Amino acid sequence: MTIENDFSQFLVTAKKETYASKGDAATLQPLLPDTKQLEYEQGDYTYRDIYTGLSYFVGQEIVYVRSQAVWSMAYSGGIMRSVTEENDIYNIYDFLRSCLRRVDETKPFRGPETFCQAEYSYKNNVTGNLDDFYGVEAIYKSEVLVYQLHYSGGSIM
Repeated sequence: MTIENDFSQFLVTAKKETYASKGDAATLQPLLPDTKQLEYEQGDYTYRDIYTGLSYFVGQEIVYVRSQAVWSMAYSGGIMRSVTEENDIYNIYDFLRSCLRRVDETKPFRGPETFCQAEYSYKNNVTGNLDDFYGVEAIYKSEVLVYQLHYSGGSIM
């Protein structure tokens, strides 16, 4: 497996086809109670994202090649407790999905390094490569932190 090419392309496509696009077709009966599970398959690759929570959530993405786990990313974070309006929460997650649809093959973990739209700005600071990485993404509304997520992972081959 050439992890830098085929794998990166698959990971970007899988992320865009699941949570980032509100991919209802990717939603499956979850393996674990009180979780959501999204999956995407292409050729020998299978992507699985299992998470729990809403305003604050934790989860794990795993990529399999021919049913063998080869890569994983764990994440946790969510909306800041100061954000209580349901409409604000919806708008933040809508903006987050817009950012996550901009994932690219050079760093296919979350969204781009920066992205701005109307009053929202997104920042993603990641260190490492597909084999070993960690990062933090944040969303600001009018320069006030409203969302933050920590993530890490890498190859498990």
